[in-house]
Amino acid sequence: MNSRRSQKISNSSAALVIIFFLLILVGLSNIFIFHNFLVVEAPSSKSNSNGRLDFNQQIDASKQYKPIDASPLPDQEVKQPPPVLVTSTHKVMAEGEHHAIAGLSCKDHGGPDDEIASEMVFWSDIPSDSDYKSPFYDPEKYITFEPDGGGWNNIRMAYETILVMAHAMGRTLVLPPDNRMYLLGKGGEDHKKEFSFNDFFHLDSIAMEHKGFNIITMEEFLKRKGLTDQLKDTETGQVMRPPGDKTNWNGEDSGLLRDYLRSVGKYPEGWNPSDCIAAIPSSKDPKAVDELQSMFDDIIAGKYGGMPEPTVDFVDAPAAVDGETVHRFREMMAGRNKICIYDKALQEQQLLHFKVDHSEKARMLTHFYAFVFFQDWVS
Repeated sequence: MNSRRSQKISNSSAALVIIFFLLILVGLSNIFIFHNFLVVEAPSSKSNSNGRLDFNQQIDASKQYKPIDASPLPDQEVKQPPPVLVTSTHKVMAEGEHHAIAGLSCKDHGGPDDEIASEMVFWSDIPSDSDYKSPFYDPEKYITFEPDGGGWNNIRMAYETILVMAHAMGRTLVLPPDNRMYLLGKGGEDHKKEFSFNDFFHLDSIAMEHKGFNIITMEEFLKRKGLTDQLKDTETGQVMRPPGDKTNWNGEDSGLLRDYLRSVGKYPEGWNPSDCIAAIPSSKDPKAVDELQSMFDDIIAGKYGGMPEPTVDFVDAPAAVDGETVHRFREMMAGRNKICIYDKALQEQQLLHFKVDHSEKARMLTHFYAFVFFQDWVS
């Protein structure tokens, strides 16, 4: 009996050793892949066999924006140039072409062919979405934001939510300066330390392929609005210029810039994804806001039954995509009992700034599809 027990223990120990060894191999392979991803190679203008520029190619900072003369001519109205996006290392589609939003390509990175990779995609690609233009569209209204302080997945989630809100509100999205991101700034001297979101998303094409969406750099925004005295303290109404009239904050300590944006930008109070749902009205008509608020009040009052239980009420019985607004909203509540409406007061703000402040529960740590609600589902 003891012999058999010893044999079983020995076999179990051997299995654990093998599993531990395999985990080490997987870990080493991930480190190798991550190292190759982060190492910055010497600048090169050569493209690979698929016509894409080398992802690791270093970008000349002087070519990331088009200089703008911030000084208006005497007695002339200041005319703003069209949005300009940073130079990208990603493939730019020709006019009339579109990236497959639901596409997944691993071939360029040593993975399987696109046909095989497509089986892992769970989004539906709807080309007509590129024609969407918010009823609030105004390229001279902006959204700035502070990147999440967590790891890359948290940073990505928060960024995607901000991007969708900018599109839904018809505002120009201003990208933060290139800076270190948590856990991505590690490594030796030959590793890239500072990143922009353009390193991970083909933002140039996203802006070009969507009629109602614009993206610009922080540097251009500060030249356009800060150096022309168009940004004011939201509390005092006094004009505030960028700290030291500085516009290029890439790689710099962004504390001063953060405080500046918090002063000149309006933070939508209470927009905490854990507590509320961001509701986008169907139009500028004040009645749309009133309808959303009235609908929400009726839900809370029990007009449509008790508060929906997310793990019970909609399991195997989802609300129809084209269903009534109230039913779609009840499904999305997921235990939350507040509504955050993009009302007239927010619509009129030149700049909305989304900060990250844990003491105020100010953090966009959510998936956009669980937070942003469209009153008009067709949009």
